[in-house]
This record gives sequence, C-alpha cells and structure tokens, in this order.
Amino acid sequence: MEILVAAIAGLVGASTRLVSVGWANGEIGTIQPIAEIVAAVRARSPGRRVLCHSDAVQAAGLCAIDVAAVDLDLLSLSAHKLGGLPGVGAIVVRRGAVLTPQLLGGPQERERRAGTENLPGIVAFGVAARLARAERGELTRLAAARREALWQILAETAQPIVRLSPDDGLSNTLAVSFPGLRGDALVIALDLAGVATSSGSACAAGAAEPSHVVRAIATSEEVARGALRLSFGSDLTAEGARAAAAAITDTVRRARAAAAERRAISEGGGSRAA
Repeated sequence: MEILVAAIAGLVGASTRLVSVGWANGEIGTIQPIAEIVAAVRARSPGRRVLCHSDAVQAAGLCAIDVAAVDLDLLSLSAHKLGGLPGVGAIVVRRGAVLTPQLLGGPQERERRAGTENLPGIVAFGVAARLARAERGELTRLAAARREALWQILAETAQPIVRLSPDDGLSNTLAVSFPGLRGDALVIALDLAGVATSSGSACAAGAAEPSHVVRAIATSEEVARGALRLSFGSDLTAEGARAAAAAITDTVRRARAAAAERRAISEGGGSRAA
C-alpha cells in the first residue's frame, strides 16, 4: 500500500519536527515515493527545515538509494539485509542535523552513541554494502524473475489465492493470501515441509493475529487471516522456486481438505470414526 503523498503532506503542521517513512515495506514489498514525500514536506514547511528520515533497512541492496538526491536528513540501514553481520546498523546523518545521544558516555560514534565500536562488524558492513551496490542490478533482475515464476505457479495450482504484493514492489518479496485458511497454521505446516515462510514481519513472529499492514490492504478479514509472506535471497534457483511452490501447493491442498472435513463433521453433527 503506497502512502499518498498529499495525505502525509497534509499532516505537516507548525508543530511538526520530524517525518519518518519506511523506504520499503518488508511484509508486502511496497516501495514508497520517498523523493516525492520529502519534496511535499519541504513545500508545506517553507522557512524551516522539518527533519525527514527514512528506514531503508528493507530497501538497501534492492533499490537505488541516494540520500542527497531525495534531500533526506536521516537514513537507517542494517548490515544483515546486505549480507553483513546481524546486530550491526548505521545511520546516515545530514551535516548540521542535531541528534540527542541516547547512550551517554565516551566520545565514540561522534558522541552520538557511547560504547566500543564493533570494528569487525563495521568493516564487514562496508564490504557488504560495496558488493550489494555493484551487484544490485543483476540480483534484482534475478529475484524478480524468481518471484514472478513462484507467483505464476501458485496462481495456477493453489487457487483460490490473492496476491497482496504490488507488481512493482521489492523483487525478493511476495505476499499472498489463501482465503479460508490461517496463515500462521500454514507457516507451521510449511516449516515441517522444509519451507521457511512467515505470516508477517519478523518483529511480530509468533503473533496469531494478522498484521496491521495486511489488514489495511486486505479486502476481507478472511483474506487478512490467510496471508503468507514469502521472501528469498539471491541464492534461490529456478529449481528451488519450483520446489517451494510445489510444497506450498501441496500444503495448501491438505489444509483445505482438512478444513472441509472438519466442516462436514460439524455440519453433520457426528464424529469421525476412530
């Protein structure tokens, strides 16, 4: 679901100090028009600079990111999304932007965050970022091809199915829904089948309820509850995509058969023989 530029600009008032928008959504893959949003914020606040921040963790390595070109003040990144080490992050800060330290102490990190720097993690992050920039075009093309191949197979073999991800979203993310089934139950069944999926973001792992993102775009509660998120790395082959699609189709078929049997028993008022 793309944020309407006019809608967010309309929220900017005299008391607004910060506008923060995720560059891309990790659940359904929507890429936001960051440059247009920042330009609209600037137009709504002439004579003063409202800080504009974007969380680009999901977008890095998949989207062309130029902080200066979109006039951002702050940008957040995470190493593990680029193939670096988990637990290492970075924030790009425009010269002149003032940040209040959250961890007080020594002068590390330009006095913005005290604590000994993780030097190996920082170096690995830099290498990962350079490689991601050099390889982004080819990896994005391959990932998009795998995503569409996966979707085509599921659309042909696992009906009814609803595509939740936009066609022009993140190349490595495909969110779908199987109405009438529960996404969280499918995640467990697919894990047993050797396919790692999720029913929402990693931040909400284990939650039984659909995420607010899915609920915002779903046409019904049934569609929201049947949501399944598929994401993959550059190492997913065409054969791997076909195998994953086959496992998902088989799992969905068995889940629907079991659901139909439960309904038949419930409607018949009887019980299944032991």
